[in-house]
Amino acid sequence: MKIIRIIIFLVIVPFQTFAQNFHISAFFQPNIAYKFDNDYLSKIEKPMFGYQTGFEITYNINDRLGIASGISFYKKGYRTKSTLFYRDVYSSEPKELNVSYNYFFIGMPFIVKYTIVNFKNLRLCVNAGVIGNVFLSETINREFVYSDYTDKSTYKSYGNKNTRNINAAGSIGFTADIPITEEISLSLQPNYESLIWPFVKNNHFYTRKFWDLGLRVGLSYKL
Repeated sequence: MKIIRIIIFLVIVPFQTFAQNFHISAFFQPNIAYKFDNDYLSKIEKPMFGYQTGFEITYNINDRLGIASGISFYKKGYRTKSTLFYRDVYSSEPKELNVSYNYFFIGMPFIVKYTIVNFKNLRLCVNAGVIGNVFLSETINREFVYSDYTDKSTYKSYGNKNTRNINAAGSIGFTADIPITEEISLSLQPNYESLIWPFVKNNHFYTRKFWDLGLRVGLSYKL
């Protein structure tokens, strides 16, 4: 019986010590998204708001250095607004066309975190890493604006042979962790991400190398 207690002690105590280095967090990140591109339509294209939400697990190697991974779902894209020319005010042709392009992805990050400030009520970290992206779908919303009404339509696509369905993005940001209790803390993270490879392959006019800038808000729980 004494031997069993010793074995349990030798297993549980190191495990508890190891588990204390983990943080689990849930987050939501509103962002503004656009793209680096070389197409002639960039004069009428504009950034649009998107979002990112998910879970993350951080392992603190020591007091300064940590690594994080998890899974997230996010939307990014861009929009266009163009004025269409017609003959007179009584023309049956539309006078304006508004289009929003919404792209949905699953992300799997590998992030390195380095603590630069560690006070009792505030911890500041620098974050950098790579995010693996899996393309899910694209939704296109079109609005033809006429003199007396608006015609709306929605199209959905799951990519084609020129779509890079598996991609990666670089990520960099800062994190401010504010303790609420001994186990729970609030995190605020300004964050910038950009695709490493263009979303559209083998096309000299449309590359769609998306980027986004956002503020991640999350709650973290220390095991």
